[in-house]
Amino acid sequence: MPASKRVLLVNDDKKDSDKIKEMFKNTGVKISTAGSEFGMFNTIEEYGKTADMVVIDLELKKSDGLELVDKLRHNDKYKDLPVVVLGETVGTDTILKIKEMNVNSLVKKPINRDLLVDRVRSILKLKPNNK
Repeated sequence: MPASKRVLLVNDDKKDSDKIKEMFKNTGVKISTAGSEFGMFNTIEEYGKTADMVVIDLELKKSDGLELVDKLRHNDKYKDLPVVVLGETVGTDTILKIKEMNVNSLVKKPINRDLLVDRVRSILKLKPNNK
């Protein structure tokens, strides 16, 4: 089945990235990965087409996931791009910042496959029966 939507996953843990890519097999969503801010801005455009969504891990080793969201939101080209954030320890302050930045969804770790896939597919307006 050809992938109809492309999602950029920004996560600097290869093992986690591979698990998330596996979650999206046969869902109509192709996952591209980047491990840093530099990688995110280099990979967000692929073959002249912008990713349909960005999923950002809040707990990156060398970057702050919220700062990456902020940079997307302040970039005219990407400010309306749907964003989902992944986080393990998410306090009230972080939740408020996420809302202020118009993040589409927060998925807490450990990641529930069905929850993440359903949220991404819903935001991308993919039909549920394409799983």
